[in-house]
Parts: sequence; structure tokens; C-alpha cells
Amino acid sequence: MSLRLKTLVITSMTLAILLVVLTVSLRFILLESYRQIEISDAGQNLDRGMNALMGSLENMDRTTQDYSYWDDLYNYMITKDRTFADVNLVDSTYSNTRWNFLFLFDVKGHVVYKGAFDLEQKENMAVPSAWEHAIRSRLPRLSPQKPGTAISGLLQVPEGVMMVVAREILQSNLNGPTMGVMVTGRLLSEPENQRLAEQTRLNLQWQAVQSRNANSRFHEVTKNLKANHARVIQPINDTNLIAVELIHDLDGQPVLYMILDLPRTIYMQGQKSLYYLITAVVICASVFSAMILWLLERFVLSRMTRLSAEVVALGEGQDLSRRITANGNDEIGQLSDSINRMLKTHEDLHVLLDAEKGKSERLLHNVLPDAIANKLKEQSGVIAESYAEVTILFADIVDFTRMSTQVSPENLVNMLNEVFSAFDKLAEKHGLEKIKTIGDAYMVVGGLPEKRSDHAEAVARMALDMLHTLQEISRSRGQRLQVRIGINTGPVVAGVIGTKKFLYDLWGDTVNTASRMESSGVPDKIQVTESTYQRLQGSFQFQPLGERDIKGKGRIPVFILLEEKSRKDAA
Repeated sequence: MSLRLKTLVITSMTLAILLVVLTVSLRFILLESYRQIEISDAGQNLDRGMNALMGSLENMDRTTQDYSYWDDLYNYMITKDRTFADVNLVDSTYSNTRWNFLFLFDVKGHVVYKGAFDLEQKENMAVPSAWEHAIRSRLPRLSPQKPGTAISGLLQVPEGVMMVVAREILQSNLNGPTMGVMVTGRLLSEPENQRLAEQTRLNLQWQAVQSRNANSRFHEVTKNLKANHARVIQPINDTNLIAVELIHDLDGQPVLYMILDLPRTIYMQGQKSLYYLITAVVICASVFSAMILWLLERFVLSRMTRLSAEVVALGEGQDLSRRITANGNDEIGQLSDSINRMLKTHEDLHVLLDAEKGKSERLLHNVLPDAIANKLKEQSGVIAESYAEVTILFADIVDFTRMSTQVSPENLVNMLNEVFSAFDKLAEKHGLEKIKTIGDAYMVVGGLPEKRSDHAEAVARMALDMLHTLQEISRSRGQRLQVRIGINTGPVVAGVIGTKKFLYDLWGDTVNTASRMESSGVPDKIQVTESTYQRLQGSFQFQPLGERDIKGKGRIPVFILLEEKSRKDAA
């Protein structure tokens, strides 16, 4: 046998053995991999179905939360005034929220309100006794253990399976005490199941565990489900597979099957890939495989691997000053240069962005209180809050209008800047919040946005310091400056108004009365209302002025704050 023939025989035998080995091994490895991918894909589709169900439950929870933290509902639980239910718990409420029922229980477990709605017929219906029994019997379990939390899940009723959400009834600021529990439910009806299927774009079906309509093929699959293994994915034939997940209710009992009937597209593609791969190997292995692999490894793959590793390292390190090591003058080298230019541009933009962000942060914190500025950055919409008791101070420079006609504008502004800057330092010293200046008027408040129990004492001390500071400024400038100061204590509403030029301001009768105390006061005196006097009489000395006519308030008692008592006197 010639060497040429030996070479031919050995090559043929080698290729034949290689073909057999590749066929067997690739069939086992490749098809098994595709089967695992197929199972993984089916599991992901089950996850999508579960996410759709949980998303629907979360949306229902958000809607329930909006109602359970509604001040009007809170008041209704106190007054039991049916007008609220007649106006707010109407057909459109159930239709918009897609609730099939709503229960309101007081803290003793008594039903304050119950209602049911047929979402398919769009009409009210009597609350089925089975639904009410299912909720009443689980009321202790449906009562949230922590404020601001929810209990949600599934319940079995004769009509099928229901999604149920329960939340405590609190005020809109989450203050209590709780007035009871709000429970809402939605039946997993055929339209609801269809909506979930359309949302996931899957051939998704929901089957109650107790349903008697399941076909034999479905029973054959679900019999493999166990309590500790609530998911099964099983091929039916070469073209279809079925994936089922068992879902438990609030009591931990199996209540619902989620079913996916999927074509075995991935597996069939694996069979085609196996055929094409083996064909390609037979044709190319004898001539080109080694050469192509070597060329690819030598000139492309090794360089791309290094480039990929450096890019991954850059991404993990978050160091914008690092650069890719560029090599070669071909496309890979050009790609490295492009990445480096992009990194340089990104680094420059990041520096500029940090600088501008710092400016914006400083400007926002100069305009608004820190707590309000931080809240404004975290949320959108109106920021407002009511405070049961704060202390407000108004100060106004006496004869400022006359003074403005006697000095130059520059000197006038410098004088105001010196006075108000000194007042700002006093506000910071005493932990108070400056609200605004209007002309020669200065407004400061204690007790917000961070609540504090000694707000009245802090404002009183600042007022006394303001008189002392103004005397020092008068001596240093050689110009007599006087100020009227008015103080009042009471409730206010505070919030941010405006969308472009933000303004943090206060509203309420307390603000108006504090302003009246200043405008009707005496120069270089601190005039306070009775509410402030009651808070401070134990630690400060006052001069009663009796009742005075105050614009818009009539005759009310007022007092002059003189000084703070020593600890011995206060005792």
C-alpha cells in the first residue's frame, strides 16, 4: 500500500471516527444544553407570569394604600357618616380600581362598610356570604402587624381564586391611631386572566387547584408537583412542552396553577444546529479548521480578549482616568483609540457635571431648609405639612422709609445686609429657620421643618439677642437703629410653592397674628401674644400691657418680653 493510500485511509478513518464521536458527543452535549436552555426559558416565562400576577397585586396594593391613608376615609371611620360612602364608594370607584369587593373593619372587627361589584356586568351586587366569611375568618391574619405595611395574597372562594390586599386605615401622614383595616379583593376571572396573558404575551392560563375542568394531560403533569417543589416543566412531545407552577394562598395552602403551553422552538433549533454543525465539521475540519483557528487566535481573538478584559476592568473600577492600552493600526487599534477618546470625553463631562451639581446643591440649600431641600430632590409634587405648634418672629426696622430718603442706596443696602446677616447668624446659633426678608422686615420660625419642643424659648432668646446685636451695630455705625419685634405661638401650614423659583413659606392665622404683634409693637421692644407668654412665663420675665386693639383680631392681651430669668429665679 502506497504512502499516498495509507495517508488517504488514515485520514478517512480519522474523519469517520471523528464524525461518529462528534455525532454522539454533540448530540448529548448540544441537545442537552438546548434542553437546559429550553427549561430555563420556560422557567423565565413562568417568572414573567408570576411577575405579572405580583405586579397586578402590587398595583392593587398601591390603590388600596391611596384609599386607606386618605384623611376623608379616616374621618368616615370615626363619624360613620354614610355620605362619604355614597359619594366616594360608587360604581366608578370599583370600576377604576377593578375591585370586586371592599370591606372596612373598625378596630374591634366590626364591619363599617362592605360592598361588591361585578366587573364584567359593570353593576353593584350583594356581597356573597362566602366572600364575607373568607375575610372575616382571616381578619386577625389580614391585620398588618406594623404601621405602613400591607398583607396581600390569594384566597380560595367558591367562585375561584381572589387577590386580596389589607392595609391599616391611617391618616395621610401615616399618623394614628389606626381606625381599623381596609380589605380589597379582585377575582381572577377569565377577563383578568386574559389581561395577564396579554400583558406577558404568553399562552398563559390560570387554573384553580379545586377546578374540575382540567384535562387529563394537565392532571398527568400536576401530579408531579409537591409542596416543596412547586414547579414542573415537562416535554409532552418533540414539538411542545408544558410548564406549571403551583401558587399558595395566604393560609399556605395550594390554590392556583399557572400553566404555560410552549412550543419547543429552542429544542428543534438545537436539532437543526446539530445537523448543520456536524455537516460543517465534516467539510471544513480536514482542510481549514486548524489554520482558521490559529489565524483567529493569533490576530483577532487574543487581542479582543485583552481589550474586553481591560474594558471590564474599567467598568468594575469606575476610574475614569484609566485608558485602554491601544495596539496595532487596524480596526481593533482604532476601536481602542475610540474607547479612549470616549473615556476622556466622559471624564471631562463628569468633572463639569460634578461642579454644576455642587452649585445646584449649594443654591438649593441656600434657598430652602436642608430637610425640605433633601425632600424636594427625592420626590416630585407639592411639599406641604401642618405643624400643631411653632413660634414665629417678625422684626421690622423702625423709620426705614424715612431713612431710605436720607442715605444713599449703597449705604442703605450695606446697612440692611449687615443687620440681616447678623440676624442670620443668630438664627443659626439658636437652631431656627429663617423664612424670608421683605424689604426691611425679617421673619424667622422655631419648631419646623424639624419639630422641637423648645421652639418658643429659642425664639425668645434670639429676640433678646437681636436687640443687643442691633445696639452694637448702631454704636459701630454711629447711627441709631431701632427694631420692632413681634412673636406668636400656634399652628401653621408650611410648604414649598412655585415650580421654577421655589419659596418655602408659612400660612395660617398664627402668621398673621405674629405680624400684627410686630406692626403694633414698640421700638426696641419685644411684643408677644398670650399663647407665647403661657409657654415662656416660667423661664422669662414679662411686662403685661393688658388688652390692646389689634387689627383684624380685636382686643387681645399682649405682653412685653423683658429678659430671661436666671436658673435660680426660674426655680
